[in-house]
Amino acid sequence: MQPNEVSAILNKTVKLSREMNEALQRRRDVYYGISLHTTGACPAFRDLNSGGVIYPQGYYGAEYQRLFDKHLLSRHPREHDATRNWRFSQYRPLTKAPFAQITEIVTGAIFQDSNYDLQLQDAKDEQFIWGNHFSGHDIIGYFNNIAFRNMVEDPNGLLLRIPAKAGYEQSGDKLHVDIWFINTKDIVLHTDDDLIFLRNGYAWWVDKQTIWRFSYRAEKKEYYLAPEDANGYYAHLLGRLPVSIAGGVWNTQGYYDSYYSKAKAAADDFVSAYSAAQLVDKEASHPFIVEASTDCPDCRGMGTVQQDCDSCPNGLELVSCGGCGGSGQISRNPGQHIIIPQDKLKDGSPIQIINPDVSINAHHRNVCAQVMGLIIEALHLQKTDEAQSGVAKAIDQERLYKFISNISNHVFDKLITDTLRDMIAYRNAGATGGVLHPAEYPFRVVKPTQFRIKTSADLLQEYTAGKQAGIPAFIRKRMAMDFVEKQYSGDAVMKKKAQLITQLDSLSILSIEEITALQQAGAVSDAELQYSRKLPATIDNLLRDKGEYWFLQTDIHTIEQVLLSV
Repeated sequence: MQPNEVSAILNKTVKLSREMNEALQRRRDVYYGISLHTTGACPAFRDLNSGGVIYPQGYYGAEYQRLFDKHLLSRHPREHDATRNWRFSQYRPLTKAPFAQITEIVTGAIFQDSNYDLQLQDAKDEQFIWGNHFSGHDIIGYFNNIAFRNMVEDPNGLLLRIPAKAGYEQSGDKLHVDIWFINTKDIVLHTDDDLIFLRNGYAWWVDKQTIWRFSYRAEKKEYYLAPEDANGYYAHLLGRLPVSIAGGVWNTQGYYDSYYSKAKAAADDFVSAYSAAQLVDKEASHPFIVEASTDCPDCRGMGTVQQDCDSCPNGLELVSCGGCGGSGQISRNPGQHIIIPQDKLKDGSPIQIINPDVSINAHHRNVCAQVMGLIIEALHLQKTDEAQSGVAKAIDQERLYKFISNISNHVFDKLITDTLRDMIAYRNAGATGGVLHPAEYPFRVVKPTQFRIKTSADLLQEYTAGKQAGIPAFIRKRMAMDFVEKQYSGDAVMKKKAQLITQLDSLSILSIEEITALQQAGAVSDAELQYSRKLPATIDNLLRDKGEYWFLQTDIHTIEQVLLSV
């Protein structure tokens, strides 16, 4: 593709094929369908008094309005405009909470400090990725706070690695590389060879060799290459597009569904069900008064009375009764005291207050609760408590573990790995025979293997059961460290101390009975037992002498040598 062809596409003098537009629209539909719930989008509605349109805080544009209007809160065949706009006005984004909750659980499980590690050979590159260079975050902070949330909302969006400045503006020995998430709503074209999208008031074209930036001329409503960008924004020369598809659950129709897609149908249904429940509560749950028909004494039930009229032939005319307003019946004030015979206070009471049957209201509420339960189940948010059986609790935790593990593997094996590879290539380009080439060197990505979705009590119970079952000591060491990581997740010193003791002291996880049995068998010496008992106090003394910073920054082998010299 050539720059003039890209300009033609941007300025719509050349149209994309129907198949390409339909494929792109399917991907956008995924984004709007999920993000409606995750962002808490709300519909606009017409104010019946002023006739104006009210845009609530959660109004995010016409696409979301279309979903509410045509699908989630579509018009009932006998529904009037007043009722419909009232339903729109009463909408609250109740489905946002469970989606936000699972996001907090997943990101908390994946991006715990002790769960992962990224190691680059070049010190400057490693310093760069751990600096706040990516929308105010380091690389893991970016994936935790920005990339992941975009990924689950827009699985067909793209992560683009791009220089922060144009090639002709670069200075310094190392390139500053930024990460952009490109939403599908901003993508104009995406193939294996080319990417065209809109961002920051520009149009961008990325091919396998170069990134191009097109400016916008408002007076002519057209995109064009400015003189400074005539040769491209930056020549990356990677031989590939520096992008990764955000990813999710592959749909055989040729696009990705969100990792949250299993909950979408239930969330959509909840919007409709809850709106119906609100309407029933408003219309059918209030008590009403039934009053016996009583003729007005002034007009005797006729609704009209005679009054003098000088211009009338017979000197009288009929006018509406002022006592009953022309209805012919008495309308009583609810606060008025009415004196009636005693026998009228029983079955023949002239006034009755009727409490309507609210079973239909209860039915609607039960439906809403059931649908919300489906959302919670689909998002693996079942509440596990003491009332739940051990088997059911284990199954729920296993499902959540697999769900988090699948996401974690994709983030680290694909997205972060691709990002580091492109950053290394950008920042370490070199010339061979006068030709610039991107560089490559090995790097290490250690992805999480434990997500600690169990509570401290669960881990302690497992450790106790494992010890009673006679599980080998090396496995119990790992179980003990899992407990420490969970119980003291914010205490780096305590975690380092526990790690040090379990590695240096083979007796640390044995019970008194086990140690006594080993002593009787001659497998443990008095010196080993004395070392085991003194080690925690020796480490505490070392902490006081050297300080916490030294303790945390020093490797275990060095600390061991210092302890041996004490």
